[in-house]
Amino acid sequence: MSDEGRRKNFVESVDKSVINDLLDDMMEAKVLNQEEIEEILDQSPTIMRRARVLIDYVIRRGSKACKLFIECIWRRDKHLAEKMKLPPQSKNKY
Repeated sequence: MSDEGRRKNFVESVDKSVINDLLDDMMEAKVLNQEEIEEILDQSPTIMRRARVLIDYVIRRGSKACKLFIECIWRRDKHLAEKMKLPPQSKNKY
């Protein structure tokens, strides 16, 4: 599956609770700051919009942030990770 296909799959499939957990994970790992989290939550009225903005922020942060994001998706929603055909991740916690 292409990266664009994975992005689309993420946006269409992720649910609100997983988005919120991923936002917490990204802030804890200092991939996103509080201001960016608030922007995502305040300016994105739908779950799909939040998912789109979140994944775009992470992609702009580079490969290390993307690898961490993949690890977090595996931990938060294995079914989604499998559906997106994400590569299996190591057991390392960020």
